[in-house]
Amino acid sequence: MEHDLFEKLNGLPVIICKTCQHGVWPSEIVRHLKSNVHRVKHAEADAIQTTVQQWEDVAPDADAVVIPHQVDEPFTGLPTYPDGLLCRRDYPGCQYIGRSLDNMRRHWRTVHGWSQYARGGRIRREERIQQEAELRRS
Repeated sequence: MEHDLFEKLNGLPVIICKTCQHGVWPSEIVRHLKSNVHRVKHAEADAIQTTVQQWEDVAPDADAVVIPHQVDEPFTGLPTYPDGLLCRRDYPGCQYIGRSLDNMRRHWRTVHGWSQYARGGRIRREERIQQEAELRRS
């Protein structure tokens, strides 16, 4: 299953935007195509969404997909990055992967309700050592 802008990822029930190389849920295609990257007119984006939603074996949302913890080969159509960071809080339940420590900290705060920094201001040396140890475990 393929379209000029989208393709189904081999091995997972997910569609990928060929331009952005990002996964897009079928219900979010119109929003994705109207973004500043694509700037597709609403009528055309709506027609594309209708077409893609008819594809078989495509998950409607993240709850319908089981992401493997490990794969033998990279997925065709997706870029690979050697600098990824895997969240280890609630491991192996959380499978978040980011490419910067700032994004990882934001993820910890919003998803897990955890911050490396318990409060603002200067911290004692012992507290800093304890926080750094906790950070390494995450």
